[in-house]
Amino acid sequence: MKRSLILLSLNLCAGMPALAQETAKPADKKDDTTVVTVTAKKPDVVRKIDSTIYNQGDSAATQSGTAADVLNTVPSVNVSPDGDVSLRGNGNVQIYINGKPSAMMKGENRAATLQSMSGGDIASVEVITNPSAKYDTNGGAIVNLVLKSDRKPGANGMLIANIGNDDRRNATLSGNYNNGKLNLSGRIGMRDDVRQTINRDDRTWRNLADGTSGRNTVSSAFFGRRQSTRVQGEIEYTLNDTDTLNFQTSASHRYSNNHTQEFRQDFDSAGKLIRDYVRPKTGPNQQDDIEAEASFTRNAANGDKLTLSANHSLTSNRNDRTIRNIYSLPVQPDRIEHFFGKTVTASDDLKGDYNHPFGATQEIATGFDIQRENNRFDTLKGDIDPTTGAETIETGLTNRFVVTERLYAGYVTWQGRFGKWQFQPGARVEGVVTRGNQITSVMQTRSEFGNLSPTLHAAYILSDENRWKLSYTRSLQRPDARDRNPFLAYTDPQNLRSGNPYLKPQTVSALEGGYEHSRGDNSWSATAYYRESERTITDYSYFLSADVLLTTKRNAGNGRSGGVSAKSSGKWGEKWKYSLSGNVFCAELQADDMSGTLRHSAVSGTAQVSLDYKPTTTDSLHLDGNLSGDTITAQGTRSGISAVNLSWKRKLKPRLSLTVSASDIYNGGLVRTTMQTASVSSVGANLSGGRVFFVGLSYWMGGAK
Repeated sequence: MKRSLILLSLNLCAGMPALAQETAKPADKKDDTTVVTVTAKKPDVVRKIDSTIYNQGDSAATQSGTAADVLNTVPSVNVSPDGDVSLRGNGNVQIYINGKPSAMMKGENRAATLQSMSGGDIASVEVITNPSAKYDTNGGAIVNLVLKSDRKPGANGMLIANIGNDDRRNATLSGNYNNGKLNLSGRIGMRDDVRQTINRDDRTWRNLADGTSGRNTVSSAFFGRRQSTRVQGEIEYTLNDTDTLNFQTSASHRYSNNHTQEFRQDFDSAGKLIRDYVRPKTGPNQQDDIEAEASFTRNAANGDKLTLSANHSLTSNRNDRTIRNIYSLPVQPDRIEHFFGKTVTASDDLKGDYNHPFGATQEIATGFDIQRENNRFDTLKGDIDPTTGAETIETGLTNRFVVTERLYAGYVTWQGRFGKWQFQPGARVEGVVTRGNQITSVMQTRSEFGNLSPTLHAAYILSDENRWKLSYTRSLQRPDARDRNPFLAYTDPQNLRSGNPYLKPQTVSALEGGYEHSRGDNSWSATAYYRESERTITDYSYFLSADVLLTTKRNAGNGRSGGVSAKSSGKWGEKWKYSLSGNVFCAELQADDMSGTLRHSAVSGTAQVSLDYKPTTTDSLHLDGNLSGDTITAQGTRSGISAVNLSWKRKLKPRLSLTVSASDIYNGGLVRTTMQTASVSSVGANLSGGRVFFVGLSYWMGGAK
């Protein structure tokens, strides 16, 4: 499949210069017909009643960066150096691809996918802070990545190549052929990247059961070289004036070879050093993704629209690590540990959507959604004899766990306008069946729940330029599949983790209202919002032995947050374009601890700025920066980060452009964490990322641009 798509992309693009030359030859017969193609530029920001779309265009900022880099330029969206996504400071965010969930954007796969997917593949980012009844009600906001799909007439293509510091490099080749009824498009991208992290943690602990106490310090340095390849293809055929068939598929492969040097020291209650050792870790990580979708769309003459789609996605993630424990104190033989983990996520989605207009101002939409997701987790922990190389499996830390979840849903929304008022009420009915099978310990669980989720979106339109907006949703957020596994998982000598098979969905209610103004290229908005969660899933820690801490999950918390966000974008004259956004919020989280109930609260915020300057017809400069404040966790705090990025693009020839970019100029990826419970007090620091520089060329082939 990969080979076929690669050959399709290469053949399309290889033939484009020849096609261009043929069209340049003088015709044998004079033709006075003049064909004029007018291409309207998409606005940078499109606001709908239930979402906001940020078009990315072909800016220099997206040419060499990753999907995570692109998201960090979207107002109110932040991606941490380790790949965690938050919106308005809240981490309950779903990432969709082309309007649908994807296996590679779930669980532990998401961070690696965002950090390896090319930012140049993204056409637009749709932010849905309060999803309507059309969408899966799995708890939080939705950030929808709409990938590029070329549909220009004739044969066209583009080649982009970049080289950077520390032997970084990436390249993308894309092309399409469109004869009016049939559109073929393909894209292949390759990326070679480097990730480096420095980490330190200082923990003081006290076992409340037996009174023992001590202190552990850990310092580590991580280096990983990540190589990834992504191929995608699409076939779209127009059957007639109303019906269209579409098939698209993608495949990606990511491989990284990781090295970590870890230094550990353990102290007793009197502060005496009792253990001092080094733990060098080596091993590969590999992720493979396959996705395919077929869809049928009918746009009837009376305005009716029917869409049927079937989607399958499969993601496999493998981690293989060998750790050698080299002891300085006490003096003892080296100990070699082996860890292997494999996660396979398969997801199938069958959807149908039907829209029917009533007159010019009303429309009803209804549909169904059937999803099946299967997660398999394989974990192995072994000890290797340094002399013979023989491996002994630790059965208490080796297991297989399978979770299957089926979702059946139906929805209806109605949208109408009465005078200055525009309404979109809706309701979604869901039934979810979850089966867990802990194969190793022969433990099976089953849970079922049904839910009715109401939604309301409304707008009061003062004029073509000004409007008030209001929205409300109430939904359930289901536990992550990883958090259901009750078996012990090894983190390090002092820390174990396990899930909870009896977790229940947490209830999330969200309300927001705001004002929007737009005139020509300039717009601004201000929004106040409030969010509340019940039965919040939080971490819960306790000691299994004198100095081994187990962290598990519980429905033991409640959370509240509220704030105000503001955005402004537009143009200054003919050469300047800007986008500014800010968000200030207060968050409160309540969670259980061994000593009782913990309550954390904090006031924080985020800010983003983006500037584009076009001094000449051939040059453009782009500057963007983002800043996030401290946030709270169930057991502590996490500091914010900052980043400033700069890029310059120059058109050397009509079809050839040069790009120079610099990311994280001030190296602002330092994250500080704290943990404060009845038994544990710790402070940590993590420095990720670092300055990245790229120089690249882009070359356009074909007739349409």
